[in-house]
Amino acid sequence: MDAGPVKLLSLIADKSKRFIVPVYQRPYSWDKEQCEQLWNDVLAIERLHESAHFMGSLVWIQEGTMGADGVTPALIIDGQQRITTVNLLLAALADYADSHQSQANELQFSCEELTREYLIDFSREGEAHYRLCLSQGDCDTYESIIHHLENSKVPITGKSRRLIDNFHWFSHQLKGMKDPNSVWSGLRSLEVVSISLTQGQDDPQAIFESMNSTGKDLSTADLVRNYVLMRQPLETQGMLYEDHWRRIEIALGVDVYDDVFDDFLYDWLAIINAPRPVPTRDVYRFFKDYVTNNGYDNHGQIVGLLDQMSKFAGYYSRITSSSVDDPEIDRLFDRIRALNMSVINPLLMTLLDDCQEGDDLFSRSDFVSMLKLLESYLFRRIACQMSNNGLNRFSLSVIARLRQIKEDGSPDYRQAFEAALLGGAGTSHRMPDDNEFRQTLLSRDFYPFSRCYYMLTTLENAYHPKNPIDFSSRNYTIEHILPQNALAHEQWRQMLGADCERVFAEHVNKLGNLTLTAYNSELSDGLFKQKRDRIVGGYQDEYLSIYTHLTQPTIA
Repeated sequence: MDAGPVKLLSLIADKSKRFIVPVYQRPYSWDKEQCEQLWNDVLAIERLHESAHFMGSLVWIQEGTMGADGVTPALIIDGQQRITTVNLLLAALADYADSHQSQANELQFSCEELTREYLIDFSREGEAHYRLCLSQGDCDTYESIIHHLENSKVPITGKSRRLIDNFHWFSHQLKGMKDPNSVWSGLRSLEVVSISLTQGQDDPQAIFESMNSTGKDLSTADLVRNYVLMRQPLETQGMLYEDHWRRIEIALGVDVYDDVFDDFLYDWLAIINAPRPVPTRDVYRFFKDYVTNNGYDNHGQIVGLLDQMSKFAGYYSRITSSSVDDPEIDRLFDRIRALNMSVINPLLMTLLDDCQEGDDLFSRSDFVSMLKLLESYLFRRIACQMSNNGLNRFSLSVIARLRQIKEDGSPDYRQAFEAALLGGAGTSHRMPDDNEFRQTLLSRDFYPFSRCYYMLTTLENAYHPKNPIDFSSRNYTIEHILPQNALAHEQWRQMLGADCERVFAEHVNKLGNLTLTAYNSELSDGLFKQKRDRIVGGYQDEYLSIYTHLTQPTIA
């Protein structure tokens, strides 16, 4: 390892290196917040008369030997966000100089100088044309920005909105400046610690994990991707990313991948480690131990790990977002998801995996029955206000029990599942029986209940099992038959009787006083007969089945 301070622009301008962001690095992720910080730092340098401004480190390792062209590929281990953003600012400066040629005598920089000294190698084509090569979906976008500098008629295109947005943000800032030379002066004073690693001696992964990165903190997804791909030969990294890791990103959703990967990884490892829980603060270490202990870090075995992760990422996506694989089963997943009980996601993923294996562990009708039982189990517990403490350990114990059923070759998979959910009488994970549930439905104030909308819409769709109503648009809202503001109206007070305040408090939020309507504001505080007989949106003409008892003419 060789480390020392160096001006960042001199490092970028070194024609003996071409910096490359390897495929295992996360995509470009800096937003306006980080760009503003860099911009303010650059402007402060001249204002404070600083000769140098430290902005972190750049860790890189030489890949192979110097080529016949005299250029050494330098893989960036840490610092790609900083160097990429500085290059965007250089590109914005070059674009400014190109569009302000009438001020050429006043500017201390030119488009040609910035482009040829820092951004491109004009004597080479292809990838070697660019002094900085980004990875994944960022590459095409970055190259289009450089092409635009070389020919202003070429539009900037690509999928990386952050690159485009940040380039335009810097360009906008430059347009409003009286003296853009201060930006150029500040850039030349930026300093980093250049840390070059030695092949065969330094461990890039260990150094990467120990770096205190500025800007955006590394997520578990970043660490895992780097751990998996960085340890592989460079010639196979691209293939592993495109053919295997990319499938995980797509399964989880490219737009939300960074947000959901940590939860997915925890749930997948929870299945593996059941019935013991995975320490939430130590998921990355647990993952590394799993890879090592199962030999996935041996030559050629990493594909098996990635395929396993990809399969379970598909399961995770199906239970956490809308799907069309099997309408009935996916509606059950939607309803369970509406209960907001992600603690049972590992159990759902296990059921999906066991259903997909083709070992005839259970039939499709068994699967539907098990999902309905799980939904009922969860809702009854929530409605009866039972504590969820320990539910994580309970679901992991069910996973372990089902795993044992499979290993024993027993035909009683569904029975074992039902026994686990129904057999907890007297324990903290018991399922409320019918009498307890009925009493809750009669006595509880349900309007403040966070799953009230779920309860009413699910109750309605129980009448339409083959053609359920889609309530996802939220056109329907919860309607109080006896209005929440009833006591402000004399006619309602008379209808409720002499003890109206007690009667009101006892009934206003009970389940029997709640229904669904698309005309909440129109019905408002009207009397019952007015609400029932209203031409548009009245109870009498509403087609929802839960309105049936409200349409009877004997109700005044």
